[in-house]
Amino acid sequence: MFRQGLAVDVETTGLTSRDEIIELAAVSFTYDGRSGRIVEVRDGYVGMRQPQVAINPSAMRVNGITEAELVGQSLDEVKIRKMIASSDIMLAHNAAFDRRFVAGLFPEALRKPWYCSMNGVQWHQMGYGSKALQSLAREMGISVERAHRGLDDTLAMLEILQRRPRRDGLPFSTHLFGAPPMYR
Repeated sequence: MFRQGLAVDVETTGLTSRDEIIELAAVSFTYDGRSGRIVEVRDGYVGMRQPQVAINPSAMRVNGITEAELVGQSLDEVKIRKMIASSDIMLAHNAAFDRRFVAGLFPEALRKPWYCSMNGVQWHQMGYGSKALQSLAREMGISVERAHRGLDDTLAMLEILQRRPRRDGLPFSTHLFGAPPMYR
């Protein structure tokens, strides 16, 4: 039984509840509902939006997005809503963070179960030194062209989940989707 997922990543003006999304990436994928194995990565979307608040300098240092790049930018809300509606689940590497921001613009995302690839896999027990996305990618030899940018991070997360751990040889996605979602 194949199921549809939507992997998301956001870049924001900062970390507080007053901050806003400035970049949103979403990539649709299909996975086997029995084994948890990702069988296809499909279409993706990445868009930027001009926020109503200033970008925190520390956020700008992390993601490299400047306010000048965002002038006049807006997300394709119709496309994003269609992607959410056609998905059975949502996936993010730090779901607690991404879910909060995505739901602020797209409340319908709260009606979907959310999986967290950062906390839903026992990375340390599987021999990895860190559960941070960039560290996992580096340890697995996955090249991330632009770290802390939505689409690059989303594609890296999906590639990581398709890899097989040293311990049991099952894809990481099997470990993640074989457990209940972090948020319902």
